[in-house]
Amino acid sequence: MRDVEVPWWGAVSAAAAPVLLIAGLTASARLQPASFDAFNSTVSSVAAPGAADSWVMSLTFVVVGACDVVTGLALRPAACWSVTVTLSALTLWFAVEQVSQGPLMGIAERAAGTAQTLWPLIVVMSRRRLATAEPELAADALEPGR
Repeated sequence: MRDVEVPWWGAVSAAAAPVLLIAGLTASARLQPASFDAFNSTVSSVAAPGAADSWVMSLTFVVVGACDVVTGLALRPAACWSVTVTLSALTLWFAVEQVSQGPLMGIAERAAGTAQTLWPLIVVMSRRRLATAEPELAADALEPGR
């Protein structure tokens, strides 16, 4: 039987990524001048050259990226089509908003970024639950037709 439990360090990195992203964005947005519009601006704008204390959001991106890499190593081939379709649709929405300079560009970026940051945590949680609740079912889910 194939082991489906996620290592503890994969669960920690998956849980830390969204928390760190929100904390970094909140701190970075508070460091911006009063004219900064957190609702309509992109997350990247607070890391851009010229933004006040842009290093805060830049460092946040690096740390969250490292969490995603660590989580990916823990999950290995656990991705599924629904994740791919959802992330692709959200990325396409953001691209359309950005090209058209639509009024929902900031929201589209946050939706895509949030989904990208949360999907590893969702996969980790479901794999851990499945491994403890139904070990035989979990093995069948990972190796159909065995």
